[in-house]
Amino acid sequence: MKHRRIIATKLGPPQTSSALVQRERLAPPPDWMSGRHRLAIVTGPAGYGKTTLLSDWYARLRAEGGAVAWLSVDPADEDPARFAAYLAHCLGRAVPGIGQSALALLESGAQPSLQPVLESLLVDLTQAARPISLFIDDLHLVTGQAPLEMLGGLLAHAPDQVVFVIGSRSKPRLNLQELQLRGKMIDITMADLRFSAGEAQELLHIFSDRDIDPVTVQRLCQHTEGWPAALQLASLSLRGNDAIEAMVEGFTGSDRQICDYLGEVVLARLPAELHDFLLQTSVLDRLCADLCRAVTGCRNSQAMLEDLEARNLFLIPLDSTREWYRYHHLFQDFLRQRLKSIDLDAPAALKARSAQWFRQHGLDEEAINDALAAGDYQHAACWIAESGEDLVQRRGAHVTLLNWMRRLPEPYLAKWPAIRIHRAWSLAFSLQFAEAERELETVEAYRHKLLKEGCKEAASEVAAIDCMVQLQRTILAALRDRAEESQRLSEAWLQSWPAADPFKRGAALAVLGFACKCRCDFERGWESLRMARLIFDESYGYYGTAWAIMIITVLLAKQGRHREAMDECARGLALITHQLGPHAHAVYMLSALMAAMHYERDELAEAEAHLRSGLSHVREQSTVDPLIAAYQTAARLAFHQGENARGDSLLVEGIALGERRHLPRLVASLQAELATAHLRRGEVAQAADVLRAGTRHWRMQMVPDHAAEETSPWGLVRARIDIANHEPERALIILHKLLSRAHRLGHRRKEVELLVLKTMAREQMGRQREALRALRDALAMAAPAGYLRVFLNEGESLRWLVKMLLETTVDDHGLAHDHLQRLAHAFRIEATGGGTDAAADPTDVLEPLTAKETQVLRLVATGRSNEEVAESMFVSQGTVKWHLHNVYAKLQVRNRTAALSRARGLRLLD
Repeated sequence: MKHRRIIATKLGPPQTSSALVQRERLAPPPDWMSGRHRLAIVTGPAGYGKTTLLSDWYARLRAEGGAVAWLSVDPADEDPARFAAYLAHCLGRAVPGIGQSALALLESGAQPSLQPVLESLLVDLTQAARPISLFIDDLHLVTGQAPLEMLGGLLAHAPDQVVFVIGSRSKPRLNLQELQLRGKMIDITMADLRFSAGEAQELLHIFSDRDIDPVTVQRLCQHTEGWPAALQLASLSLRGNDAIEAMVEGFTGSDRQICDYLGEVVLARLPAELHDFLLQTSVLDRLCADLCRAVTGCRNSQAMLEDLEARNLFLIPLDSTREWYRYHHLFQDFLRQRLKSIDLDAPAALKARSAQWFRQHGLDEEAINDALAAGDYQHAACWIAESGEDLVQRRGAHVTLLNWMRRLPEPYLAKWPAIRIHRAWSLAFSLQFAEAERELETVEAYRHKLLKEGCKEAASEVAAIDCMVQLQRTILAALRDRAEESQRLSEAWLQSWPAADPFKRGAALAVLGFACKCRCDFERGWESLRMARLIFDESYGYYGTAWAIMIITVLLAKQGRHREAMDECARGLALITHQLGPHAHAVYMLSALMAAMHYERDELAEAEAHLRSGLSHVREQSTVDPLIAAYQTAARLAFHQGENARGDSLLVEGIALGERRHLPRLVASLQAELATAHLRRGEVAQAADVLRAGTRHWRMQMVPDHAAEETSPWGLVRARIDIANHEPERALIILHKLLSRAHRLGHRRKEVELLVLKTMAREQMGRQREALRALRDALAMAAPAGYLRVFLNEGESLRWLVKMLLETTVDDHGLAHDHLQRLAHAFRIEATGGGTDAAADPTDVLEPLTAKETQVLRLVATGRSNEEVAESMFVSQGTVKWHLHNVYAKLQVRNRTAALSRARGLRLLD
């Protein structure tokens, strides 16, 4: 996989002379790393020594053994992903290991927001073993909302051991009020940065190598108002100048005079060749000899750079080897203005040459940025078209591509339809589905234009456009979770493009496998995914491999092939972790599926470990199945820990996410989970409200996809509500239909859950033998998969039946019996009926049973159903249900099996 090229010189302060003025009054306070401070912000106009001061702090703290990180911002850091990548790299240089997870996320192929990257950095910083000072220089060069929001998030949430030092020409748009009020911010302004007379005396001596009398220095300070850049320029004119007083009297240090002085005094004294070199290289944000040679044509560029450095002409080395340099910003601004005044077209021509140099050296991002700055849109568009596939499909640099697209004029977008296709891909994986569709429509309009013109040479271009647009729409349907549309489009694409390159065919096959999985066409889905996986493996398309593995895992799990699903997912996790890193986005999605499968087996510690810190990553960018797995499992773990409010909140959050993204299957699944949680707490009215809202939302979506599957969540909820309302007959009508469908489709996991509900309904009707038979069937089906939570989640409603089945089942040492033993152990049931199930004190009953209630209970104990009890007592079934309802309340149980066990323990049936 191709990674973003990092400019190492951005990750350290410029190399400064050891002979600089020591400004102890601006040194970091002795308790800087104590946690008392959070931020030092240094602001002032160009030439006030901000970078020099930050470099001094950096050197001092590093000498004291502190961990220090440095980032020099440049205009290209407006790209949020680039800014985040450099933040991660600079922190990683300070403390090895920090930022690796964030970088993996940025390179994971799809990252629509920086929130998971920010959270990953915060986790790393929290775990850091030592305090860290993060220096960010020239922050004024970034004005975009996303980079500043990320920095603001670090400021707000990083641990106290992380402190920040920021240099900027203006106050950044960060929320600094709270830090100011709490006294945790050091604010160094232009007034503080002005040189005192003593500091100016030292500076003039260093740069002019002359001793100036204090009175003259004082006057010069007054004229320049202590502006360091003006003082340094004045020191240059003092060399070999005997008329010091006259020079000082005429030197005001104003912006205009600085410009005049640079032109008339500094540049005028330089050899013509060096003068031209300065002007031409001023267009470069950073420069080395070879780059300067390519831009200026000057063969002795290295000597030129050494000469400029020797003359102290505002050339700042960026590394210890003196390979890379930059000009002081004030000086560079002057040079650029002077160059434009001499030749308005020169900057663009020079930038175009630097773009070519970067392209030849494999620095595509810098090449494209410089080409765009030069207005060389032809080359920029060509390079974006050529590198776009790698950029968006393999590196996931969607924000970078979208930023470039905004800078390209419309005619060049029309000329290069591949760019629009790349943009559509980035928009789709950034969850901007409508915008992606509009981009594809624009490409199609270009295609129609080609056909209308009737150009024979355009036939191959039209075919290429058709191939990619149709594939994009196929993938868009899958990302939108539209199974029926995905199947129709993928089948059509595979039939239309049999000779397409393997990677594209793999993508279409994966979409077909997804559609078949959703529609429970498991055999065909398995075959499609097997072929897709083979193609991706052979082409090293690891993101495609991860997607295929996710779909295969869900497909196997739905079939009840739980162990195979876990094995497939585990192998996929190992492969993707090795190839893309432990924090690639695909790893989090596979981990969500693994967490759900561990939960099913009651392996709660393992489930929590797989889900830990991963929910936010899945939430930001994921297909629906990992989203369902992540939210359901997180909520179920919260409920298990007794945190009902947190569990409900997680489900409500997931439902809102599904509504925003128009994902009906996610909404329906989590609403059904929320309703079930209400029912397990006895909140029947709330569950009914969720059911009504959910079915109304589903109908409003008018989406036919998943029809065979998605009637089941609501059917399950309706059956549960009927059972909670003591209407088991109605529940069984629903369950019979759902069981028939699940059995026909081979959806074994759902069949187990339906049999559990059938068990509870039969038991409520008083048909104990049939209830135990249904429970036995459920256990036999669950045993190979190792399902436990599907039983345990029902709590006391099922526990007594499990105990009864355990006591009445012959020990045949079969798989189902072994699973029954494990279930009984998880329920803390003793086969002998001892322990917690032993006899109780009759005084535990809150209210004595009436004679009629006792009669009903004794008839139930003989195995009679509600109907048979009613016939024996010459009353209606409704009266029997009423008496049983009162019995349950008095015995503090929820069903007849539990009531009988409790009554026997209390000796109420003797």
